[in-house]
Amino acid sequence: METGRRAPGELESEVLAALWEAGEPVGAGVVREKVAGDPAYTTVLTILSRLYDKGLVTRERAGRGYLYIPVRDEAGHAAAGMR
Repeated sequence: METGRRAPGELESEVLAALWEAGEPVGAGVVREKVAGDPAYTTVLTILSRLYDKGLVTRERAGRGYLYIPVRDEAGHAAAGMR
């Protein structure tokens, strides 16, 4: 029986992929549109916050929210994971 839950870390990977695809600073709403499975807006915010806490993304204030930028490109992230 399928529960519809993602594997641990899978959503973080999808959010990072959405940020790389965007190629510019984007907000949580844009990220949410690019992630498969229609996650809740608050879920995307939580993942972005965790990625920020881990140092994988930076953020800049934009109005009442933030725009997020990946610290490394996709190749740099993969290389860092191999160390």
